[in-house]
Amino acid sequence: MRNSTTHPLYVSWIELEGDEGALGLTLCPGKYQPVASTGSWDRQLDVDVQALVDMGVSHVISLVTDDTCVFCALKTFLSSCKTTV
Repeated sequence: MRNSTTHPLYVSWIELEGDEGALGLTLCPGKYQPVASTGSWDRQLDVDVQALVDMGVSHVISLVTDDTCVFCALKTFLSSCKTTV
């Protein structure tokens, strides 16, 4: 099963014209999905959130629905981002 150590969080960055920032897109930090068409995941939320901090991320906008948070065992996803990023 892939995790945050075997597959570190990868962010695709889009530079914002006329701004100092960038928009980053990545898979869901802390994702747990033992059966998936792309392979199984057991990511560690604390490791993934720290990776975002280390990349200089200052804001997180989640497109993950409440249902997906339940499905992927992300009970503390938003609170972890609020207290860390």
